[in-house]
Amino acid sequence: PVVNPDGYVRRERYANGIDPNRDYPWPEDSNHSSNPCVSAIIKFYETHAIKASIDFHAFGEMIMYPWAYTYQSLPTFENDFFDQVTGQMAKHNGYVFGQISKVIYVAKGSSADFYYWKHGSWALGIEVGTQKVPTSSQIPKIIQENSESTWTFVESIK
Repeated sequence: PVVNPDGYVRRERYANGIDPNRDYPWPEDSNHSSNPCVSAIIKFYETHAIKASIDFHAFGEMIMYPWAYTYQSLPTFENDFFDQVTGQMAKHNGYVFGQISKVIYVAKGSSADFYYWKHGSWALGIEVGTQKVPTSSQIPKIIQENSESTWTFVESIK
């Protein structure tokens, strides 16, 4: 499944000139109005009891958790949980792990921030592989290197 099917077909990430990966409300902009493709995902999330989510992206080999919109850390319990679980996940694939803003950059409007902030969900962003558009022959390797890591996350959810 993809959030932005039109962008997928065009092989670009933008929807109506906006990057859906930065189109979720966040604590500093709680009234942010999202594109229809993101609004539909938000509505789906709000109508189901979702405890956790992983937003897979390409590329960079990183396992990341909130906050993306600020360098401020999460409260201690949550930060420790995320750090412990993502550290265990990274043992399976050697990915870098940590808070989104500290591992990659400040990214206002991320799905992980929104799901954690608004729903208390354990939400991750994972950058898989080493290429933006891997060849079809590379995809099985990328799936394999993330399988055990993903199960580690799923099994950590209570």
